[in-house]
Amino acid sequence: MVDAMTMLQVRNLSPKTHEELKRRAARVRMSLSDYVANQLDLLVRVPSQEEFWDWGMSGTGDGPLLETALGRWPEPHPPEEDTEEEKELQDFIVNIIREHRGPLP
Repeated sequence: MVDAMTMLQVRNLSPKTHEELKRRAARVRMSLSDYVANQLDLLVRVPSQEEFWDWGMSGTGDGPLLETALGRWPEPHPPEEDTEEEKELQDFIVNIIREHRGPLP
């Protein structure tokens, strides 16, 4: 049995954002719809910023959030085998950490 797919419509996107998404989709030879769906799938594989910081501030360093995050994380590969998806996911997480950490002393 195939799972039913759900549709999402995004409104009020700036022309600049729309053009950039189209450019990125074309670069990987995907339709805009497939590209955005793929990016959203990547986004939900990691905890939200709120989940991440709630977990980090709890001081436990373990628990359901970590298990969930590890369950979502792609299988590790040597650096030369990283896929574009894995690179984007890693960059996404690094940017979250840098944004909240601030400049290094």
